Amino acid sequence: MNVRFWGVRGSIAVSGADFAATGGNTSCVAVEAEGHLMVLDGGTGLRALGASLGFVPVNMTICFSHVHWDHIQGVPFFAPFFHPGSRVRVLGARRDGSGVREALAAQMRPPTFPITLDALRARLEFEDVNPGATLEIGPFKVSTCEVPHPDGAMSWRVEERTRAFVYATDVEHAAAPDARFLRFCEGAGLLAHDAQYTDEEYARSRGWGHSTWRTAVDVARQAGVERLALFHHDPTRNDAGVAQLEAFASRERAGVFAAREGLRVAL
Repeated sequence: MNVRFWGVRGSIAVSGADFAATGGNTSCVAVEAEGHLMVLDGGTGLRALGASLGFVPVNMTICFSHVHWDHIQGVPFFAPFFHPGSRVRVLGARRDGSGVREALAAQMRPPTFPITLDALRARLEFEDVNPGATLEIGPFKVSTCEVPHPDGAMSWRVEERTRAFVYATDVEHAAAPDARFLRFCEGAGLLAHDAQYTDEEYARSRGWGHSTWRTAVDVARQAGVERLALFHHDPTRNDAGVAQLEAFASRERAGVFAAREGLRVAL
């Protein structure tokens, strides 16, 4: 199983020389095994993934943690979605009676967007997934876990043979991670965990749905994961700032690194 980060930024995409080493695209991570492509979230990093593939037919699955803008904005710009030969399974949680299809359609609707979801010529198969569900997706055993975030969010655990990757963006643990979530992460080879804030920043942003790097390290320690990728970097944090948090976190626990665009991890 191979994991590649295509978008690691939170909240809004950023650009400029000060952000180039980390990358400015929002959340998108690809997982590949046995020729199957599974994508977690469709932020602006999805456009970059599509650009690397080109206008070609794909057979893939895309799973959404939730449908806030920074996790879906790449969908209208993913080149393979416009190929009639593409077949894509689209998974997400139903919220307030509305599923992932309705959310994606809403962002592609005049007057805020020039074309509708129907302009995507791929065969898109939408499925609403209940938090806590377990699914088989290609060679992967996939499980889900509801996590605390405004409007709700789901974390995804992707297992292939004996290896596991947990994608846990947009999660705020408040006082401490709960036992259910720790069991969900337990023993993973790689955990990508929200680490948007420092302690001082979190004090100003409590209730916004994100974690500190220190909390991410605590989750990794308690769940016994092998490697931790600090993820969902604050849009104001430049490369030097990301490197500084990475250094702080690495002193707390071995196997910790900052997620950066283009980074590949083999499990």
